[in-house]
Amino acid sequence: MRLAEYLQMFLQNEEVRKRVVHVHLLEATAGRTGTISRPLPAPLEQALRRQGVGVLYSHQALALEAARRGENVVVVSGTASGKTLCYNLPVLESILTNPYTTAFYLFPTKALARDQLEKLNDLELFPQVRFGVYDGDTPQQERASIRRGAHIVLTNPDMLHVGILPNHSSWASFLRKLRYVVVDEMHAYRGVFGSHVALILRRLRRIAEFYDARPQFILTSATVGNPQETAQTLTGLPCTLIQEDGAPRPQRYFVLWNPPILSRETFERLSTNVESAALMAALAEEGWSTLVFAKARVTTELILRYACELAERRNPDLKKKLMSYRAGYTPEQRREIERRLFNGDLLGVVSTNALELGVDIGGLDVVVMAGYPGSITSTWQQAGRAGRRGREALVILVAQDDPLDQYLMRHPEYLFGQPVEKVRLNPQNLPILKAHLCCAAHEKPLEPQDYTLFADAESCMNAIASLMQEGKLGAHEGRWYYFGGGYPAAEISIRNALGEAVVIWDSDRGMELGRVEMERAYRTVHPGAIYLHQGESYFVEWLDDVQRVASARLVDADYYTEPMLRVDVQVLNSRLSRRFGAVEAGFGEVRVTEQVVGFRRKHLQSGEIIDTEDLALPPQSYDTEGTWLTFDILKFADLQRDLITYHRVERLDALLQFMGDGDRTVLPSISDWMLALHGAEHALQAVVPLTCGCERMDVGSTFTWLYPAFGRSVIFLYDTTPGGTGISRGAYEEMERLVQMAHALVSECACADGCPSCLHSPQCPVRNDGLDKFWAVRLLEWLCRMAQE
Repeated sequence: MRLAEYLQMFLQNEEVRKRVVHVHLLEATAGRTGTISRPLPAPLEQALRRQGVGVLYSHQALALEAARRGENVVVVSGTASGKTLCYNLPVLESILTNPYTTAFYLFPTKALARDQLEKLNDLELFPQVRFGVYDGDTPQQERASIRRGAHIVLTNPDMLHVGILPNHSSWASFLRKLRYVVVDEMHAYRGVFGSHVALILRRLRRIAEFYDARPQFILTSATVGNPQETAQTLTGLPCTLIQEDGAPRPQRYFVLWNPPILSRETFERLSTNVESAALMAALAEEGWSTLVFAKARVTTELILRYACELAERRNPDLKKKLMSYRAGYTPEQRREIERRLFNGDLLGVVSTNALELGVDIGGLDVVVMAGYPGSITSTWQQAGRAGRRGREALVILVAQDDPLDQYLMRHPEYLFGQPVEKVRLNPQNLPILKAHLCCAAHEKPLEPQDYTLFADAESCMNAIASLMQEGKLGAHEGRWYYFGGGYPAAEISIRNALGEAVVIWDSDRGMELGRVEMERAYRTVHPGAIYLHQGESYFVEWLDDVQRVASARLVDADYYTEPMLRVDVQVLNSRLSRRFGAVEAGFGEVRVTEQVVGFRRKHLQSGEIIDTEDLALPPQSYDTEGTWLTFDILKFADLQRDLITYHRVERLDALLQFMGDGDRTVLPSISDWMLALHGAEHALQAVVPLTCGCERMDVGSTFTWLYPAFGRSVIFLYDTTPGGTGISRGAYEEMERLVQMAHALVSECACADGCPSCLHSPQCPVRNDGLDKFWAVRLLEWLCRMAQE
């Protein structure tokens, strides 16, 4: 049976029809071929023919020609479009023409590097072309031979940062011959990680130039809204954009699936995890190979458990063909799962986004997403895992009880009509820049010509001056040397903004569980918190923020914890501003002060609040980037005089937390406007990920009735990463659109008083008290009118 026929039958089921809100057909497309100016070397042509590649797609030919001209190239084409050949062809051609040529292949994950190693092996060009993976899993006895003998080294930015660049003298022979640097899955380098990688690539350029090499860069991605800008920000070099996709596409069906509402009072919906497990079990039972994407490690295990329970009742043999794939498995275990999925031995796998990137797992029939992945970019990446090798495919997005998911259920045209989000990164993030200047000085003393390599001259000079004050850099004869002692690269995790981390210690087994950056420690490992690790719950007994250690013990808990914060934002420097109507939007540097004042215990499966507990932890401050809307709330209030209402004492109590040091006696007279500001703040923060390609937790928000420096009301949105990663700048640029989307999110929801699908926020410091849907909609309507003036 064809998948299209099965889908037709599937949609006849009455329970299915209750849940399916939209079916979108992505039509099949024919391929387009390209021509090249001269033949490839004979061994390479023969290798391609052995693999059934007789002609090149148009984007492959264009990439090869641009690389031959000596240009830096960025290629954007769909998933499974043969992007690997876009860099393999020029690199292999160069090596076969001139054996004194080397290349780095950089991948965001170890699994991708191993996958591409197999593709190079399949070409059967050894020993004319020698290659190897050099990462944390590479045995020590193999590393020297790879350094000395490989033409191509497949690695990741982490190893380049901590293992290769600080030891560049051991790589001198390789670096002298460095001709190409390949950056695959470019869209993965966003936010903090992307900001780090941009500076690592600049360090690589600097060290390569020390050995008289100036490599070309080839970058590839399937999904990115600003490919040329991203490539140039990552490399610091001009890049030629190739955006044509000449690969053929199979037919795909995209289903939006909204779990039914269980209660018309709370508007709570049936569990996304339960729905996704039922879909996987049903599809696998029919023989359709299915990959379910979950958003967290613990969720993968829950979905697998539910699916196995269903399989046990209906078809016990099916249970052996269902597995999970997540962090915590050994490399050998992960590769075995990939192999079984590729060979068809498995019919159902639940994975975190570890399988989102381009590891070849064969021709899957169905992808199920247990919740919106957080961005259109990730949605299409995950959807692209099905339908490879010309097979038609089915993609099902199962919505969560969450504002973003529910917005897309009501606005499918946004998902299918909008371009993917822009990648946001900020190499000039001060904490990150300072960290990499220390690493660069350790590798080779800094010189004045390095200013413009790492940042603009002023930012770089300010960062160096700050490092000299801290005693980490010292000047001698116009050069800056690393004085900090130790091994600076080893102290910096490139997956977060600051190097300082709290070690989480298993008190029962006497071993390290993991680490969390210091600025997030009070939120994640405060006393009483539940720390989730490899699907298990650990109760945090104590936190020593001086010694940077938290003690935790394994427990059998049916709940998780969520911190409650008090937030204050101070504008340090306004860089940009513009007016629309009576409203002003601004962007600049802000100081965020957060204090954890308590935490909630929430049921592991339902998310219901069990209870709360107060804490009194010290406040923490960090400087970052923010955007804001400021306006005279009284202009809005003058239009609402006939609608003023009076509120219960407990609702007013929730609003007191937002008054700060202000005059609290005025609260009864301004409570409606406070409720309006609070709701609008939640709605704006909820829709930022739809335009800025981030997770909801990457952006914070708060509001104030009266901000003294402006003399007006303000709604703040800010990057939760110290120094900022470009999210707030993106929100500022899209502010009018964000206001309209926030209004649609709340006004179109069927609830009466606000619910998890529209106004409720998991980050709300007052547990989503002090909200009123009526007033939130009124204020957002007014802001929409201002945006249209």
